[in-house]
Amino acid sequence: MFAVNPQSRQNTGTLAQFVVTADLLTGAVALPISPAIMPSGAFQNVTSATTAANFTIFGAASGVYAASVAYHRDAFTLAMVPMFAPPQGKGIVDVSVQSTQGLSVKVTQFYDGVNDNYILRLDVLFGWAATYPELACLYAT
Repeated sequence: MFAVNPQSRQNTGTLAQFVVTADLLTGAVALPISPAIMPSGAFQNVTSATTAANFTIFGAASGVYAASVAYHRDAFTLAMVPMFAPPQGKGIVDVSVQSTQGLSVKVTQFYDGVNDNYILRLDVLFGWAATYPELACLYAT
């Protein structure tokens, strides 16, 4: 089965590549792969969904390959939320929330008089996701 262009859904003429995501026992009849085979619709990634096709395995058994990662900036999403800054004068010397270009860091500075320590604490609240994983790949050379 051949890969398709993600925008035009036209056959690229190259075999679609998938990654086996789990170990298999001898005689297994199903391969857990990523990405899922989508032969039609908005997320089509192959020309057809045939189960009779032979698989070509990349590389040799027990081979060692260098691996690199390539991705488009839209493949992943990082979201950060500004954190609560407690009011001044509550035993905390200085608290500020610094935000720029969607990145937010809470900076807390205080002094521990008992142990004679000046403490600087940085906090972030974030989440990330592979929002468009088709725009990223791991490739072996």
